[in-house]
Amino acid sequence: MAGHRIINGTCGKIEHIEQDGRDQANITARIGRHRVSFSTRGIADEHGHARLSHDYATTVYQSQGLTAESCTAVIDPRYDRNSLYVAASRARGVLSLVIDRAEIDAHVKAARSPETRQRDVTAAERRALLLKLLSRESIKTSTIDPSELARAAATGDRDHQRRKKRELSHEL
Repeated sequence: MAGHRIINGTCGKIEHIEQDGRDQANITARIGRHRVSFSTRGIADEHGHARLSHDYATTVYQSQGLTAESCTAVIDPRYDRNSLYVAASRARGVLSLVIDRAEIDAHVKAARSPETRQRDVTAAERRALLLKLLSRESIKTSTIDPSELARAAATGDRDHQRRKKRELSHEL
């Protein structure tokens, strides 16, 4: 960090994190046009905690309808194409997609035959898994039973029918 003035509140974008020992990390970040590297050991407080904070975070579902100048989406194996679309469409500008390599690698290895599970995962295998996961479609299900609405209509229970229609339109 020598040569760069970094004070409380300085914002940077983390480009790389590498574990350094059990409880420390080496971090490479971009601050403006400058790239800086530092160890969390050098910025730890008296209790050994690194004094770093992250930007605002939310889930994909909470972010529906919101827009931000830039977004970072942490993609995991539970994502499908609908989740990816929602996450990717939140940013007006830059969108960064981030994966947990260890989690993706574990999924790749789990799908392998037992005798090949110890082999290292390649970038091509990660890409293939992500393409498969992020292109799948998930079908939405409803907890409302349409047959109940049909029975109410057949028996002439107009109040019950209006109430169910209101519930249906509220959920859609």
